[in-house]
Amino acid sequence: MIVLEWTLQLDRRNTFTDRGGPIGYRAVWTGNFSYQIYEIPAWCLQCLAAYPDCVNGPLKSNKVCDTTAPPADRAAALVKAMQSSEKLQNIISKSAGVSRLGLPPYNWWSEALHGVAGAPGIQFSSSSPWNYATSLPMPILMAAAFDDDLIEKVGTLIGTEARAFGNGNHSGIDFWTPNINPFKDPRWGRGSETPGEDTLRLKGYVAALLRGLEGNKAQRRIIATCKHYAANDLESWNGVTRHDFDAKISMQDLAEYYLQPFQQCARDSKVGSFMCSYNSVNGVPACANKYLLQTILRDHWNWTSENQYVTSDCEAVQDISLNHHYASTNAAGTALAFNAGTDSSCEAGYFDGSKALYSSLGWSDVNTPQAQQLALQATVDGIVMLKNDGTLPLKLDSKSKVAMIGFWASDSSKLQGGYSGKAPYLRTPVYAAQQLGFTPNVATGPVQQSASATDNWTTNALAAASKSDYILYFGGLDTSAAAEGVDRTSLEWPSAQLALIKKLSALGKPLIIIQEGDQMDNTPLLTNKGVSSILWASWPGQDGGPAVMQIISGAKSPAGPTFSPSKTF
Repeated sequence: MIVLEWTLQLDRRNTFTDRGGPIGYRAVWTGNFSYQIYEIPAWCLQCLAAYPDCVNGPLKSNKVCDTTAPPADRAAALVKAMQSSEKLQNIISKSAGVSRLGLPPYNWWSEALHGVAGAPGIQFSSSSPWNYATSLPMPILMAAAFDDDLIEKVGTLIGTEARAFGNGNHSGIDFWTPNINPFKDPRWGRGSETPGEDTLRLKGYVAALLRGLEGNKAQRRIIATCKHYAANDLESWNGVTRHDFDAKISMQDLAEYYLQPFQQCARDSKVGSFMCSYNSVNGVPACANKYLLQTILRDHWNWTSENQYVTSDCEAVQDISLNHHYASTNAAGTALAFNAGTDSSCEAGYFDGSKALYSSLGWSDVNTPQAQQLALQATVDGIVMLKNDGTLPLKLDSKSKVAMIGFWASDSSKLQGGYSGKAPYLRTPVYAAQQLGFTPNVATGPVQQSASATDNWTTNALAAASKSDYILYFGGLDTSAAAEGVDRTSLEWPSAQLALIKKLSALGKPLIIIQEGDQMDNTPLLTNKGVSSILWASWPGQDGGPAVMQIISGAKSPAGPTFSPSKTF
């Protein structure tokens, strides 16, 4: 039993607050190393990381800077040097640091789902350097390549750029990625953040990705975080939200399905960090769930190193009392979370200065030519062909007359998907067509609108199509329809898009549908004889346009395999 020195006395009167809500809590054990419980509000502001000066700074004589000492002893020495008020200022996600000790501020919230992403702990500059990072396709597309060697390279790319941002004081060195909840219900708004619904594929993907993200040396390249543990696959449904949802799951389904990707993270990959989720599992909030955090994670999977920790999702500890009503106060909920196993200790070279294994990484390691090529390959290799009557590939040249219709055709803001950062460039299909030497006839299209006889896109779309020999329609759903906090209620294509596709298919010209964004029920397109081909390209990243056009022109072949559901699906 771990005894807390002062943390369990926190209550609403002395908990750090701002804008009317608690910022967070931290529990510190006065033993060999510290633990923390922290949570991060959505409004949390930027707090740049900076490495402590262990050469000339006040900490130089503290054991925390002694790279030969055990990490637990180093952590204990730092905590011992801090006053109670200083501990309190550093028990939150946006840790204030201790100026008299030379301990800089640190923000724990950094993201890197498919590249270094916008988050409170990450600072993109307005101009070079540090003004962008490589933007890869969403995980659901990269996983569709079924190429774990590719995914390991992707992980190495992301981990390298993330650590470079940390070394440049533009992020932390812990990152809340990957999202590995099984994508069981295609209506879930965050499913595209995951590698998919199949646990075997999920485990292969996460094993390869973590090898790349964290590396295989004594110190981690970055600290990766497997999330959201566990059974987190609902945002909002009929008045129930992820903050108060109770996932009622049989032990068999829990063991054989929902926990399988996390088993890979803990037992096999020994990831640095876990994130417990907002929801409850069988009546117990995940961040206070001793069965999940202790019995399964630590005891059964032997995830017991001092160099590993559990963090909560943003405000999930507060949800224990506020939304799940599993505890009467925030302080009591915090105690439950800590005693269940939401705690931390991890090593990544933060106090090692130039002796840290990855201290040489910098701006020159961000978006290299090799990274750009890998981002393009990750998109091309994941694109899936769903239908083709022999129309593809097209033989395109400067004389080709091609209509490019739909909101995805020329809108670069639609290429990245959720949890993205500032890309070095965003190349649309129209841009890629122009690079191939022909000028397409371009017209936009609807997104989620309903079909209407007085819309403002059909006339222009039909005009562009009438001047062309081939019609490329770029459609689907964007993040306004499915994202964090937003679930879908239907798998159908928006009626306005279906109506436009029907009119285009009636022209009797080759019609290729490029479906981007989330998956939908393509039955109306598969059965429409006027639709020649269908490609699924998800959120394809910074080189999405060139990747799609390489498939259409035959420069590359679509390699992503299709999914075959059982009859009882």
